[in-house]
Amino acid sequence: MNANTGEVKYCCIIPAYNEERTIKEVISGAGEHVDLVIVVDDGSEDETYSCAFETDVIICVHEKNKGKGAALRTGFKKALETNTKAMLVIDADMQHDPCEIPKFLELLKNDADVDIIVGSRFLEGNIQIMPKHRRLSNFLTTYILRRFFDVSVTDSQSGFRAYRRRAIERIINFSDNRYAAETEMLIDAKKNNLRIREVPIKVIYGDEKSKMRPIQDTFRWIWVVLKKFFSNLRDKTKRSE
Repeated sequence: MNANTGEVKYCCIIPAYNEERTIKEVISGAGEHVDLVIVVDDGSEDETYSCAFETDVIICVHEKNKGKGAALRTGFKKALETNTKAMLVIDADMQHDPCEIPKFLELLKNDADVDIIVGSRFLEGNIQIMPKHRRLSNFLTTYILRRFFDVSVTDSQSGFRAYRRRAIERIINFSDNRYAAETEMLIDAKKNNLRIREVPIKVIYGDEKSKMRPIQDTFRWIWVVLKKFFSNLRDKTKRSE
């Protein structure tokens, strides 16, 4: 792992908010497989920054918590300043196993046409480990994406992903600053005819607390999806005129 911005084929972006317990382990695991690690400390109030600072990474800091979407945007912009060919994203709370990063890298190396890779917990994992409300939420959001946007994924809420540079350059202007950003990026990817594939990942749940705000983030997600739906509808209408 190297924090310089020289020869970079693959980098890993880790958005982090109050993850002092796990951030070092995630950095260490990711660093075994990529050339560069970028940590975005999204206004943490604990020792996340100090723990990350002790490692060989690039650290971007938000003075206040802005949300996962904002952290992703910051990480992507920093990665685009390097000559990285592809960017992986992994959560900082160990719900994603860094040992599975090679699955994404292998597909990137073997399939030149793939633009975005989503890690799916529904392909092989013991999905019963996932809390029931999470399974229901994921089923509904995935169904909506497949039904109304033709985004053929099985795990729309997975944050364990890989993006080629060309994909990020086309979809980095997503608007949401929180969790709906990951849905928005898939919708924009489909609109831009980017190719999305999935790889199976483990289902991991411990005693970590979700950073999502159930009511606020649900309404934000609905708002983002409605905007995208009507925007796509307007575009289709204009093309048919």
